[in-house]
Amino acid sequence: MKLQTSGQPPAVEPAVEESATEVVLVARILGELETPTVADEVQPSAAEESQQAPSTQTAQSPQATSTQTAQSTIDPVDEWAQTVAAVDQDVLLYEDEVVYHDFGDEMQVSEVIVDFDSLVDPAEETAAFDPSAMEGDEPELLPARALALSGLKEEKHKELAHVGFAALAQSEWQKAADSFRSICSARPTDSAALNNFGLALLQQALLIHEERPSMHPAEEPHFEAAVLALRQAAKANQEDVSILCNLATSLTACYRHEAALRVYEAALTHDENDIHSMNGKAVSLIGLRQFDEAISTLRMAAEVSPDDEVISANLHRVSPMG
Repeated sequence: MKLQTSGQPPAVEPAVEESATEVVLVARILGELETPTVADEVQPSAAEESQQAPSTQTAQSPQATSTQTAQSTIDPVDEWAQTVAAVDQDVLLYEDEVVYHDFGDEMQVSEVIVDFDSLVDPAEETAAFDPSAMEGDEPELLPARALALSGLKEEKHKELAHVGFAALAQSEWQKAADSFRSICSARPTDSAALNNFGLALLQQALLIHEERPSMHPAEEPHFEAAVLALRQAAKANQEDVSILCNLATSLTACYRHEAALRVYEAALTHDENDIHSMNGKAVSLIGLRQFDEAISTLRMAAEVSPDDEVISANLHRVSPMG
């Protein structure tokens, strides 16, 4: 930002160029009226010559430029009367004592450049904390929850469920997805089977994204398939907190934080102390850079489950004081 200030002193008249036709005279009040002689007007005293600085210019009167012969023919009294005729009788003007101060063009305007970005209180700068600037991994989500299947009457379906749960335990996501897909084909409204199928797809999507990361994971087909399966499960059972939280988790995992927050809120209306939903909500809030609300949510989750390491780590990531 530039501040412009005038460098010209208010009480000093600007310098007059040599080609000017009029001479500006500075008034000086004298104690008593004295009549100068012609010699005084023509020849300045030695003291006056010594007072003239290199940076100042002595004004030259029109009479001083005339020849000595012309000056000697003029009556001193008449000349003095003409000089002071248009001037207040209390003010006498001495042409030879007029001094002009030329401050130069560079003094007309001064520019001061101020960098306000550097004017930071060291105490405030030390206390400032930006959670997004912290190094390290992103905040963690709690593990998604598989659901037990009930009402299976056919032995084939029971066997598929057994294989599917074993595959989940061994992190064999493709095998688990195939087993629960077969059950869902026979039982399209089984919310638990749809939930487990969606979890297996979500784990596959996370692995593929880790190996081949992209800027828009929500557009990746594996994430889309996981979200669709879990959405179908939530439609089949809209009051199951675990299913709602798993659906929201899949949305958070592919950075669809705004949609995830709505589902987390729906889950918390059924169970306000569900730490999975509280932690997941905080992760999405961090993704949206709403740090204050994320800290508040994580603190409430820490009160419900003070020994949970994931919640504690997420809280300390956005609030070093916990």
